[in-house]
Amino acid sequence: MAKNGQEEVARAKELQPDLILTDMVMPVMTGFEAVQEIRQIPELKDIIIIAISASAFEVEREQMLRAGCDDFLPKPVDASKLFALLETHLKLEWVYEAPVKESVANNRVVTEKVACPLIPPPPAELAIWYQLAMLGDIHELQKQATHLEQVDKKYLPFAQKLQKLAKTFEHEQISAWLEPLMAENHTATTCPSQPLDIKHNVILVIDDNPVNLGVIVAYLKNAGFQILTAQNGEIGLKMAKIARPNLILLDVMMPGIDGFETCKRLKAIDTLEDIPVIFMTALAKY
Repeated sequence: MAKNGQEEVARAKELQPDLILTDMVMPVMTGFEAVQEIRQIPELKDIIIIAISASAFEVEREQMLRAGCDDFLPKPVDASKLFALLETHLKLEWVYEAPVKESVANNRVVTEKVACPLIPPPPAELAIWYQLAMLGDIHELQKQATHLEQVDKKYLPFAQKLQKLAKTFEHEQISAWLEPLMAENHTATTCPSQPLDIKHNVILVIDDNPVNLGVIVAYLKNAGFQILTAQNGEIGLKMAKIARPNLILLDVMMPGIDGFETCKRLKAIDTLEDIPVIFMTALAKY
């Protein structure tokens, strides 16, 4: 693990890994600079480097390849695409576990387990887990599930199912499973007619730039707000429908669905049309 380009170069020299997954937009030293420096080191020049970026523009992908990257992985990271790239570049052959035929006795055990009620945690926590699943942050989901097991025994069946899905890196299946649960257990977080205490305000931040996202989240969390994030308009729309935040901070320039189109679609939804949306843009002169 490395938190910026400078650490990336240092860790690469130390470990000489078989493959590097690198973000391209980072503080201290960018991914572009780190890759170029790594390619100048004789013992590292042939290491496989895969760029990770939210940018979908072909010209930027070409810049990443020219900088010395071997391939490109879009954000949010999809497990199947990641494993496919690893298979190609590391010459891997995945071995899958064969399905086990269960006996009648085993079926009885499974039935008994299914009979245990799956009691979900509060809606606010479900929204955070949904966000982690959409972003493909499986390791954090596993940590959250372990923590839930320790909080209350009534959550044990729910946490065990989450752990099982997380272990197989089925983040799309996790988000599909959580979505209806959030709708069923939703306790309204819609915009209040009277200002709420700051600690109860939920803000959704939609921005494809991880650096900008990190800075905004840090500021708002320190101020006591509850924060949900999305790295593109499509995920932002899903998060807004489920979490119904009190305010949305929306980047204008994003790949795929840009901020203008995202806002237009938000305002077309009855339950979201009154939520204030604040545009964020570097194009201040307009």
